[in-house]
Amino acid sequence: MNKLGWKAGLLSMAAVLMAAAPVCAQDTLTSHIPFDFVAGKTTLPAGNYEITRPDPLGPIQIRGTAGRHSVFLLTVGTRADEVQQPELIFARVAGRYFLLRVDDGTSVAQEIPVAPATLERAAERVALAITR
Repeated sequence: MNKLGWKAGLLSMAAVLMAAAPVCAQDTLTSHIPFDFVAGKTTLPAGNYEITRPDPLGPIQIRGTAGRHSVFLLTVGTRADEVQQPELIFARVAGRYFLLRVDDGTSVAQEIPVAPATLERAAERVALAITR
């Protein structure tokens, strides 16, 4: 195969892979969160939310289904627990809920960094189910 044909084949394969990546990353998870909660540095009210990752290497988006509230969060991929069902993990500290983790039921969960001082106080783990 000549140099030009080899390069053209490689470029076309790269274009197909780049076009397919966002489709895989666009799974939408939904949940009803019955309490106000802190996601990153933003406090969101109780309600129905959709969680997506528009870009496979980018932040996750948590968006209220009513369209009024939205936040983008940088996450850290980590090994998921032995959870079969997707869930959101919160820590309850002094009556406030902090989103700690989004587990979509795969082998990799997304952790949301929370200031260590927040969790130094007694924290209670709270899990809510989410659906695809």
